[in-house]
Amino acid sequence: MKFLRSMFLSLALVLLLAGCGQSQSQPEAEKKKASEPVSQVQESSQEESSEKKVEIDVKNPVIRNNMDKSGKFRIEYPEGVRDKHGEALTLDKYPEKIVDLSTSTLYLMSKLEVPLTAVSRTVATTKAAEYYKDVQKIESGMRGVDTEAVIALEPDLVIMSGGMKEKFGSQLEKLGIPVYYTSEGPMIGLVENQAETEALAEAFGGSQAREDVSTIYDEVKKACEEYAKNHSAKKTMILFGPGSDSTMISTSKSFFGQILKMLGFENVGDSLDQKGSGIIPSSLEMLVKANPELLFLIAPPTGYDPQSLIDAYEKAKKADPEVWEEIDAVKNNQVIALPGNYTTSRGLEITQDLLTLIDKLSAEVGK
Repeated sequence: MKFLRSMFLSLALVLLLAGCGQSQSQPEAEKKKASEPVSQVQESSQEESSEKKVEIDVKNPVIRNNMDKSGKFRIEYPEGVRDKHGEALTLDKYPEKIVDLSTSTLYLMSKLEVPLTAVSRTVATTKAAEYYKDVQKIESGMRGVDTEAVIALEPDLVIMSGGMKEKFGSQLEKLGIPVYYTSEGPMIGLVENQAETEALAEAFGGSQAREDVSTIYDEVKKACEEYAKNHSAKKTMILFGPGSDSTMISTSKSFFGQILKMLGFENVGDSLDQKGSGIIPSSLEMLVKANPELLFLIAPPTGYDPQSLIDAYEKAKKADPEVWEEIDAVKNNQVIALPGNYTTSRGLEITQDLLTLIDKLSAEVGK
């Protein structure tokens, strides 16, 4: 039996949403009020007015912005990272020249219509690509950042991934440039993802923006719960990195693993993760033994597309067809390849990706 090494090249990059209030229909509400004493109707109207929530199209959200740009500017850090970055980043005034190198924040910033001086070239992989198409692009990534280009822009705020802090962020801070660090990666939790997005929404859009973002996340969570309620808990496995010498198995501790758990799937890779690392080496033997009913192929957020994952999978299947056909997911053609945006935390954008995933699963996976 051959290891998945026959299929995959070396994986170097282990990278890796509340309900809108429903009011009574107008005719029913008017009929009810007509039968009530005037005092009761007035009291009821006041309660309805105070409890009414703004309706949000979660698939194409418009986020309100009531930001008061006078006075000091403050972005809080989620509790889980305060030991690394402090409680918050505070500036004397609202920043006017913002360089945003954090892929996970760009969709939110576009929805808040925040003007940016420059963005990371990775904006092309996000849902903010069109909004910021005419904004200067900076070469940036975990392995390198064009800090000279950033410094030349004389920004009064830079936003970047926390993974860049030691090597690149520190250079900017030494020059007096304020930096806010975001949490991105394959092991970031959904709770942290939401907390950070809400904090950024309040910082750049005020209390209304935070409220709307919370509503979006909660509505999407309801959609996930509804899917889980109406579908069986299929045995699932996530293969991370097809196309390299070795592939990895992502458990329920990984970012995408948490998503599948919320959707009600059983991750058969969990029992194989003895150290609880969340991502472990894989072999074809392990796949056959675990025998998943549904197999997901995912990869780093850049450099791969679903078709390349399918191509690698088909190539491996050709090498050991009889062995692969022992796996239920393969036998029943229940293999799903996903783009890289499901691999790592991407802020508000994950709410849209989750809705797309639910639609895909509803269409391609049985009850």
